[in-house]
Amino acid sequence: YDLVNFTPLSQSLTPWQVMRLLHRLWCITDLIVERSCFQTRSDDDDRDRPLPFKMDTIGDAYIVVQLLTNTDPSYMRDAIRDTLVMASRIAHQVREFSMLEVPAMLNIEPGLVKMRLGCACDQVMAGVIGFIQPRYHVYGR
Repeated sequence: YDLVNFTPLSQSLTPWQVMRLLHRLWCITDLIVERSCFQTRSDDDDRDRPLPFKMDTIGDAYIVVQLLTNTDPSYMRDAIRDTLVMASRIAHQVREFSMLEVPAMLNIEPGLVKMRLGCACDQVMAGVIGFIQPRYHVYGR
């Protein structure tokens, strides 16, 4: 996800407030992603299916990836369901944060921090790029 109107919002805040906002948002999201990675599955679930994981944060964008190794439709459906459940939890927590914590933390109106969720499913290539500050990236269509 990324934040809606982040540039104008960040221009109205001090650098300390921007860092504090992003840190708190990333911590909220990290906890949800971490819980998703260690969730208990029922016996009929595919235990070999990789769970979603945090790949990167870039500016105001938080990127989660789920690599799939099987093209079976039920496998794909379950993987997409896992990711969408996690995204729904993130959206709920960010909305609560925006309404309850942000006004006191940044002295701005409730609900001003909004997120935009996106989801894409397709073939990708993943790997570490660069050597000065090598980063794991995923590229696809």
